[in-house]
Amino acid sequence: MTYATSMTGSRVHQRDHIFIMDGEAQRHVWLTLQLSRHTKMTYLSAQHKRLIRRMGKKKALVAVGHSILMIAYHILKNRASYHELGGDYFDRQNVESQRARYIKLLEALGLKVSVELAPEAAA
Repeated sequence: MTYATSMTGSRVHQRDHIFIMDGEAQRHVWLTLQLSRHTKMTYLSAQHKRLIRRMGKKKALVAVGHSILMIAYHILKNRASYHELGGDYFDRQNVESQRARYIKLLEALGLKVSVELAPEAAA
């Protein structure tokens, strides 16, 4: 496998594929990253906030950049439009395990917890 490099380019590795980005492409990805950090209630901003807690700002930014590149790749490959998952995407995942975790946290604080679903949430 040969590597092509340029003074303004960088390599982005995805398994056996190598994508070369020129300076303009890097600026577009950087601008998209910055916008995703400051945009409220989007999947990318929720992912960024979630990842910052685990891996820090810089690594979270790189991970969100990777997500943007993968989204762009699949949009171009499948000729599909982008479907926004929403800022509450991660909150909607595994609701039962989230409830159990919060109950355990409250019980660890010494509180007795009894949970009853609200009628509108149960329907």
